[in-house]
Order: sequence, then C-alpha cells, then structure tokens
Amino acid sequence: MGTTKDEKLPPIFILKEGTDQGQEAIQDFFLAWTIRCSAEKYKSSNPTLQEYARRIVYALIHGFHDDNDCYLLPKGVNIGEIPADFKITSAKVFRQVSNIDIVAEIQVENDGLYILNIEDKFYSNISDGQLASAKKILVGKYKHIQPKVKMVHLVTYADSNVTEKNKNQCKTNGYKFPDLDTVSGWAGIDKEKCQLTGNDLFDEYWIHGFRELDD
Repeated sequence: MGTTKDEKLPPIFILKEGTDQGQEAIQDFFLAWTIRCSAEKYKSSNPTLQEYARRIVYALIHGFHDDNDCYLLPKGVNIGEIPADFKITSAKVFRQVSNIDIVAEIQVENDGLYILNIEDKFYSNISDGQLASAKKILVGKYKHIQPKVKMVHLVTYADSNVTEKNKNQCKTNGYKFPDLDTVSGWAGIDKEKCQLTGNDLFDEYWIHGFRELDD
C-alpha cells in the first residue's frame, strides 16, 4: 500500500470579507487571557507560557511605530530578549468596559501602573468616533490616580493588513496599531522553531497559526 504525504489541517476560519464568524470574539479571549498569564505568580505554573506572555505585554506597552509604520521595540531590545527586570506583579483584565474590547491594569515592578486600552480587530474597520470616545471614557475613569498611571492606547490586528484609513484614525487619536503576528514575533514566538508551552490552547493560537484564514 502506498503512502501519502500528510496534509496540514485547514484553518478554522474561512475568509469572507465583512462577515463575523466569531474571529474577533475569540481573538479578544486569547489576548485577554494571555495578558493575565503574564503576571509573575504564574511562572511556577508554566514558566515558558508566562515568559511568552510577559514578552507580549512588554511589546504592547513599549512598542512604537517608525516613520514607515513598522512596529519596533526600544533600541537594544532584541527578538525574544525582553528585559529581565520587566516584572508584572499584577495583571487585571476587563472585557467590554463601556464597549471597549479590553481594558488591562498592568502593575510593573519599579515602574508603576499601566492601563492598556485595547480595541481588538480581526476584519472590521474602526467606527467613526470610536477611538476618541474610548480614550475619553478611560481617561475619565482613571483621572483620580493620574498622573501616576500610564495610559497605552492600542488597536490590535490579527495581521499586518491594516488599511491606510484605519492607520490614520489611529494616528489622529494617539493609538498604536500593532498586529499580533509582529507582536508575537518580538516575543520570540516562531512557529517553525520556538519551544512549545505544553498548553494546547496557547500553542494552537500563538504558535500553530490558529489566526490563519482559508480563502
């Protein structure tokens, strides 16, 4: 009997522009969960997973866009080599706060409190006034602890296919617009050669290409 070459299973989602098959809700879930996993207390549970999560949160907080809209980390920070002194003592995450996808309160050792305001996109565009409204809501919510708190405003995307219109809306309103492929790359998550965490959910989403679409 002859043998056949193993076929890679198809991606879960079929690409149909403008239709929602649950992609954004699932992406919200995984991103929110990953942020929670970044806290130091989870290092003993799964050190590899916690380290990847810590790197991802660092990239979300400290990443920036250059003049060509490439998402970079500060000078001297290399792929998969996030500073060891970036320790997250607490990571609280809230979903759908006043229609904001993800709000995260990140307490960093010796660096204070960061508030991540995240609008998470898979296929949809930014609505008119959406970013300005979300920013105003959160600035008001945390005004009692300003200027001690550091606000980080982001629109996260599944991949780098971000329209110029959406980029311009982000720039106008003071939002970063990283894609999760780039963020995971900075975290040292290379699906061809990185170490698996042993957690099937994390590995499937971040390493095995769960976000891929079948067209």
